[in-house]
Amino acid sequence: MSDAAPTPDTLPAEHFASLARLEDRYWWHQTRYRAALAALERAGVGREQAIGDVGCGTGGFLRFLRARGFERLAGFDMSPVALANAAESGAAVHSVDLESSFTLTGAPFDALVALDVVEHLADDLAFLRAAAAALRPGGLLFVTVPAFPHLFSRWDERLHHHRRYTRRSLAAVARTAGLSPVHTSYLFVAAYPAALLRRWFGWHDGSESCEFPPVSPPVQRLLSWLGRAEVALPPSLRPPVGTSVALLARRPSG
Repeated sequence: MSDAAPTPDTLPAEHFASLARLEDRYWWHQTRYRAALAALERAGVGREQAIGDVGCGTGGFLRFLRARGFERLAGFDMSPVALANAAESGAAVHSVDLESSFTLTGAPFDALVALDVVEHLADDLAFLRAAAAALRPGGLLFVTVPAFPHLFSRWDERLHHHRRYTRRSLAAVARTAGLSPVHTSYLFVAAYPAALLRRWFGWHDGSESCEFPPVSPPVQRLLSWLGRAEVALPPSLRPPVGTSVALLARRPSG
């Protein structure tokens, strides 16, 4: 499983327990996974191609892809607790220090994803450059990050976020890293009002927990439906606000 000595976990312990418990069914995680898969498939990535999940956490997206017939999968993370869970996905998983200049076992990949990873790293540019180097020429990188600096709250601090992004700022750092953005969009428009409440009034602000609030089955179904509808839209037609930014970028062929 491991190619390097695992680094100590830097996120709160309850975060990994929550991920392992929720990500295979919770509306937010499943919407994010659908957005990633839709972006890759629209760009021509098929089930026979090699996909790496950088910052794979407890392996939710790897399990999501495996259930849909993808087999050439690899996961990378710096958390030994997360990797132990991710190994159960059946994908090859590897320990990598994402805070340093890294290489990925199995590179070059046809596509890489980094779902809510970049905001945790002090040097986002170095990370994107290393990810770009692990792609084949013409390969794709799909990234999600938290949206809008004005939403930064104690919840972000507890999760060790360095920053939040706009579509423009994320695309700019990707270009500097040598990638060519294909499209950007915001996601989770339905969650935007709640994020404003958290920022302005301290609702679920991370002072006691940084995990996702429980929702009733009817609310789960409604939010899942809204997420499916949002993902079904072409990125250019998605709403101009949300709580996440999604970027699809390509390593130039030349």
